[in-house]
Amino acid sequence: MKRTLTLFVIVMAFALLLTGCNSGDVSNVARNIVGNELYTEAEIHEAMATVERYFQSNFPGCTLRELTYDEQFSIERGGSTYAERNEGERSLILTSVFDVGESDLGGGLSANKTVSTGWTWRLTQSNDEGWILQGCGYC
Repeated sequence: MKRTLTLFVIVMAFALLLTGCNSGDVSNVARNIVGNELYTEAEIHEAMATVERYFQSNFPGCTLRELTYDEQFSIERGGSTYAERNEGERSLILTSVFDVGESDLGGGLSANKTVSTGWTWRLTQSNDEGWILQGCGYC
């Protein structure tokens, strides 16, 4: 019985190690907020957490360094019209800085590069529900 338990613990530890290698790193993300008249800081942090969860699951081997909500940028890039197109009541746009890991991810995300300009995350929210990531990419 003891040997079975030990083997189980070793297998689980190995599985956790493999899972960790296939996920994006969001452990040290700097969150920046520039202007927040439209949304509270808590709402903006909720949107950022949505992006972090997505990044962790869909950007293997990459490291998310910064997420920024710049209210003026979001408005200029059509944050409010984006909500209308996606049946959301409210929307915002975040920008980010992240490092691509050792493998190309496609879409202009080359291995071992830092993406520091132009990458946006578009989110909408309806009826005080959680933020929904509608898309991301170069703007």
